[in-house]
Amino acid sequence: MRVREFNSWYLNLPRPARPFIAVLMVSLSAGFLLILLSASGPLIDALRGGDEREERISRLLGYMAAEEQLKAYLEDINSARSELTFLPKASNQAGAEMQELLRSQAESSGLAVVGSQLSAVVEAEDESSHGILEVELTLRGSADGLDQFLDLVASHRPLLKVKKLLVTAKTVGYSGRNTVPDPIGYLEVRATVSALRQR
Repeated sequence: MRVREFNSWYLNLPRPARPFIAVLMVSLSAGFLLILLSASGPLIDALRGGDEREERISRLLGYMAAEEQLKAYLEDINSARSELTFLPKASNQAGAEMQELLRSQAESSGLAVVGSQLSAVVEAEDESSHGILEVELTLRGSADGLDQFLDLVASHRPLLKVKKLLVTAKTVGYSGRNTVPDPIGYLEVRATVSALRQR
């Protein structure tokens, strides 16, 4: 209906005015179309930004959902780490605790502790590494006692490692006029035991 009205209006115009009106209408339509396109650019960008925001929000929601699981994993890691390493303390304090532990293990195995000392402390270089403690022990006792002691050290948590072991058989002396040493004797043991220490 409107197209017919427009056609009749256009055809009623004088012939010289018709091309002018046609050019004017095409120019106005093109201008309107350009304005519409320039206004739609920010709208399209806003819609794209909305998609990015939705992705970020969904990613954050995923992190929040996994937070409890990540906390549980972290607790498991810390628990495993505490089984392998001594707790972070001053080197002398950690060394004294390690000496006391090794002395008690040796004595419970039937060995006599002649001496013990903290022989080396290597500090951790950064948060992700561990320090090292080394204790030197001098022990006396039987072969069975030594076996028990080494079993206790191997099964201990935090982890202990026998780094060096020097065993010397000692005899008590001679029995009567025999020139053969008495087979009853003891072992003299020098051991270096190391452990990791958390920073």
